Amino acid sequence: MVLSKRHLVLFGGFQDNTHNYQYFNDLYAFSLADYKWKTIKTSGQAPSPRSGCQMFAMEDGRIVVYGGYYKEKVKKDYDKGTILIDMYILTPEKGDTDFSNYRWSKVKQAGSLPTARWSLSGSSIM
Repeated sequence: MVLSKRHLVLFGGFQDNTHNYQYFNDLYAFSLADYKWKTIKTSGQAPSPRSGCQMFAMEDGRIVVYGGYYKEKVKKDYDKGTILIDMYILTPEKGDTDFSNYRWSKVKQAGSLPTARWSLSGSSIM
């Protein structure tokens, strides 16, 4: 979750009830003006479902999502976990002022990449 333009933006996460689990890649905004949740409609290539990712809000309204973790059932009693190293940018569509329409873009990373990680912490300096 990240604060952007007087909204708390929620992406992904997981639910586990000891019998089943589910990872999410949905996107919601909570308005700090009227205390209402809304689903954010997106276009483009969305990140895969995940939990433990890091989100950063940028001054221009874009939001960066980095890393995370997910697991999937490979066999009846065997799960495989994956730590992610991908990065995405969520950009408001032109003229959007109320978190209605955003576009996902995958970032082509270069240089000395950090190792894959999840449940990391970070901060943006603007």
